[in-house]
Amino acid sequence: MRFFRGIRNKFILSYLLFGLVPLLVISYQSFSSASASLERHVNNQLSDLTLKTASQSRQRYREITKDLDLLAGYPFIQLSFLQFSFGQRMETIHFMLQRYKSRNDLYSRISLISLDGELILTIPEGDTRRVAANIDQNRLKLAALTDDYFSGVITDHHEGPLLIFSKRVYDFEHPTIPVGLLAFYIRLDSLTQFVEELDGDSNAVGFVYDHYLDRFLQNRPLSFDPREQLPPRALDDVRSVDHLGNKLFFAGVPELNWTVGFTLPTDVLFGDINALRGQNLFFALAIAVFALVTTLFFVRRITEPIRALTHGAQQFSEGNLSHRICIRGEGEMKRLGEEFNAMAEKLTARDKQIRTVDRLASLGILAAGVAHEVRNPLAGMKSCAQLMQRKAISREVAELAGGINEEIQRLDAIVRRLLEFARPAEAARSPVALADVFERALEMTRGPLESAGIAIRKEFQPVPKVFIDPRQVQQILLNLILNAAQAMPAGGTLRLALTLEGEDVVATVADTGCGIPAEHLERIFDPFFTLQPGGTGLGLSMAHSLMEENGIRRQVASRPGEGTVFRLFFPIASAG
Repeated sequence: MRFFRGIRNKFILSYLLFGLVPLLVISYQSFSSASASLERHVNNQLSDLTLKTASQSRQRYREITKDLDLLAGYPFIQLSFLQFSFGQRMETIHFMLQRYKSRNDLYSRISLISLDGELILTIPEGDTRRVAANIDQNRLKLAALTDDYFSGVITDHHEGPLLIFSKRVYDFEHPTIPVGLLAFYIRLDSLTQFVEELDGDSNAVGFVYDHYLDRFLQNRPLSFDPREQLPPRALDDVRSVDHLGNKLFFAGVPELNWTVGFTLPTDVLFGDINALRGQNLFFALAIAVFALVTTLFFVRRITEPIRALTHGAQQFSEGNLSHRICIRGEGEMKRLGEEFNAMAEKLTARDKQIRTVDRLASLGILAAGVAHEVRNPLAGMKSCAQLMQRKAISREVAELAGGINEEIQRLDAIVRRLLEFARPAEAARSPVALADVFERALEMTRGPLESAGIAIRKEFQPVPKVFIDPRQVQQILLNLILNAAQAMPAGGTLRLALTLEGEDVVATVADTGCGIPAEHLERIFDPFFTLQPGGTGLGLSMAHSLMEENGIRRQVASRPGEGTVFRLFFPIASAG
């Protein structure tokens, strides 16, 4: 998990989780929706085209059967078979059929055929024998047995693939006696015009499957046989299937027992969708790369000042207070760097001040030692000078001894002032309410405690007055409270308590700070010993001296990471 420790890596991870991944998800969803919509649109269009083609074939079938019914019941057609039997002329019938065919291009040929297969009349006119030779006798027998006959697709006819529709014609005077057949020859392309009109560049192959004759017709060769995917009989609805990389659309024409449709390679059919997929992927990757470069740029703009601040903090912690942080630009980071530099200035001034205090403390100790060593010889010298002055043998000697005595008195005054500098004043002890002293010390430190986020918990029980010097005890409490605050830089709880234990009033100052290691616990009252960076080590040593002056006993308990507890035992005033 070390990858997640650096702020740079965290920014990159945030970009991946909240930037790139949502972008890819949105892009994928957009593509999926668009491609699905486009695919549905294409499928719907092709299905509609297939259904329309099937409907056109069914409509033309109805037109054909309607025309057959109409002409077969026409009296002139019925009489034509009688006229033919008697060798009469057929000009009127010929003219009528010729006019009828010229108005309808659907019909390739209209013929009148006797029940024994003899061709009576055909429009357009041609080689009668050739036309008759192409009439299958088996088909004629089937046609003669039923009123309505449909031949299916005839592929071997000399006029090209066609279909024959026929209807029996009955005698004009005896409607139950058939006299012949009326036949319509229909070119296959008249019913499957869409197959013939498909663009050669479209890669689409139109087809017609005749279920009755099991014949499959198409406008171009296919690499596979679609009959495997077609239903066993013509259905009314439109269907589509995928087969060997091709899409088949087909619909049935039940009246003809046909299935019509076309097939198209899938990659051609969905070429636009594939192009959309590529464009969408490229667009998503381009945005992702742009977003990543932008993120790295802003991450660098953020991490460089942080790196400068970290390096500066390390320099400060190592004591290099002359180091300064330089951050270009504007904003919070620049102001933070300026605050670091201001802090370094203050630390430099504080360091100078501490060094001055240390020198003064050393001077105080030196002064105490010198005063102690000098004061005794001065006393002997003073006695000798006074004796010389009393027993002087001359006036000059007496004046000389008096001068020596005056200088010795001046030196003694200097020594007394040195002792006053090195030694605290004597405690002016009196009965005092310790809670009041606590409140005054707490009032003086409340501001720093609150700014450091330290909660104050007071547990003051009613206790008797104690016999102390209030100013010196206040100084002791100030040192302990400030030390507790320094041990809780990130905030915590400061507990102040007053309790009565036997003949003593116990004052407790407890913190939840970093604690003191056990090996240093015995040295905390030594002069110049400190665990705080930049500390002088004089606070607790001075407090120790003041405790001695006021007859205060102490107990200290501490655990690293849990905090420190100072317990001070004060004598009760009445017992003092």
